[in-house]
Amino acid sequence: MRIILTHDVDSLSKPISHVLKRWRRFAFKDLLMHVLSLKSLYNNLSELERLEDRYDYRSTIFVPVVFFPISDISSQLSKMAEDGWEIALHFIVEGFQLRSLIKMEKERLNALVGNIHGVRTHMLTISEKLLEEYCQAGFKYDSSIRAEECGRYEAHKICGDMNEIPIGLMDADIFGRLNMNENEAWSYILSKIENAEKKGEKQFTILFHQESLRMRGGRLYNKLLEYLNENSYKVSKCLDALGS
Repeated sequence: MRIILTHDVDSLSKPISHVLKRWRRFAFKDLLMHVLSLKSLYNNLSELERLEDRYDYRSTIFVPVVFFPISDISSQLSKMAEDGWEIALHFIVEGFQLRSLIKMEKERLNALVGNIHGVRTHMLTISEKLLEEYCQAGFKYDSSIRAEECGRYEAHKICGDMNEIPIGLMDADIFGRLNMNENEAWSYILSKIENAEKKGEKQFTILFHQESLRMRGGRLYNKLLEYLNENSYKVSKCLDALGS
């Protein structure tokens, strides 16, 4: 079974007041480094590279262009794309003129990192209308629908030539909505992967937000990569999974 690794970039920084209110999420050493401005707790793109490169894995990173100055990390994203990571659009839904905003944001990211092929909606707030607009904008795939919603894990055509790559597992669901501790979460992650494999699924997509990698819960991503490597799973980014 192919494991597709993905990350959303919802933020790169938080004010110190935000961090201190949530200090229990972080290891003391990481928290101290952040307070001393020696390390960012929320910009973990370099950490993501380091963790995945250890196993020669490459993932898809969904990046917004309106949450923060995207030019601040454009050179890093371009270098990651050159090194094999896939950069895709993390689209932020607004109330009106979806078509123009999709086109505008896609063009902006294209100009910074080269042609992009995929999209995922922030907060997974998807609709048939939005999917149609993605299709019209020329995306090869969307990855905004949970597998439980569409009843399948494998990439499949949903609109014209555009595929859906369903999300099999998301960190925000595990630690936010389901409120699991790390022990419960690890057992849950393994059971989801193993159950999908037993059903004969060919693909399973995992979403860990990049800003969570140093948080309680998000730190399991390193353990997950070790597990995938030890069990010889085929690991890839979204684009490589189309048609497989």
